[in-house]
Amino acid sequence: MDPGELKNLVTVAVPAYNMCQFLAEALESLLAQTYPHFEALVIDDGSIDCTPEVAARYLPGGERFDPRVVYIRQANQGKVAALNNAIARARGEFFAILDADDTWPPQSLEARVRALAREPGLVAVYGDANYMDEQGRVYRVRRSRPVKRQEELIGSVLVPIIGTTILARVPAMRDMLPLDTSYTRTDDAFINVELYQRGRLRHVPEIVLNYRNYRRAKNPWLRIVSTYHLCRLIARHYRGPVRWYYQAKQIIICGLKLAYEIIFFYK
Repeated sequence: MDPGELKNLVTVAVPAYNMCQFLAEALESLLAQTYPHFEALVIDDGSIDCTPEVAARYLPGGERFDPRVVYIRQANQGKVAALNNAIARARGEFFAILDADDTWPPQSLEARVRALAREPGLVAVYGDANYMDEQGRVYRVRRSRPVKRQEELIGSVLVPIIGTTILARVPAMRDMLPLDTSYTRTDDAFINVELYQRGRLRHVPEIVLNYRNYRRAKNPWLRIVSTYHLCRLIARHYRGPVRWYYQAKQIIICGLKLAYEIIFFYK
C-alpha cells in the first residue's frame, strides 16, 4: 500500500499534567510525522505550570500554529479521565496516545497506520520503543512481541506490549468507555487487556516511540501504587488459584523493581 494512498484520520491524545518542560518536544515530534492526517487533542489535566502557555504556541496566533492541534483544559482528574475526554471527542478512525513527556520518530504514525489499514480484521497494532533519558538521549531499545495469551498482558515480568505504542480503531476504544479512572498507574495494561478481548492485535516490528525514562523522587511509591492496581486488574479478570498466582507474581516483580528504583530513581 502506497503511503500516499492512506487517508485515515488519526486522533492523537496528548494527556498533559505539569509537563511544560517536555510538551513542546512531544508536539514537535508529532508535527514532524511523515503521515499528516491526524488531529492532536492536547488534554491539559489542570496543570499549574506553564503547560497552557506552551500549548498556546500551536494554537491560532501562536508562532507554531497548526490547525491540527486542539487544546482542551479540564479540572485535575488524572490521565485516565483525560483519555476518556479524548476518546469521546475523537473525530478520527484510529486512536493513538502520545504522553507529553515522550516523542515519536518521524515514521511512527505511518508505520502503524499502514499496518492497521491493510488488515480490516485487526483491532489494534503496536510497536517497539527507544528508551531515552531526561535529555532525550537513547540508551536502549525495547522490543514488543506478539501476544499469545491474555495472561501475558498482566502477569509477565516484561509485558509484550509497550503500552503507548498502541494504535487502535476508535470504535473499539469507544466500546470500553468510560475507562475506569481508579486505575491511576496501569491505564496502559487496562486498555491493552480490553483491546485484546475485542479482537486481534498485531506487532509492528518498528520503533514507533521514544519513551522518556527519568529520575523522579516518588518512583518507589509509584511502583507500589502500580502493583496495587495491577493486582486489582488481575482480580477483575481472574478468580481462585490463577488470580492468586498472578497477584503473587506481580508482588515479587514489584519487590525486585522497587529495589532497583530505590537505588536509581528511574521511572
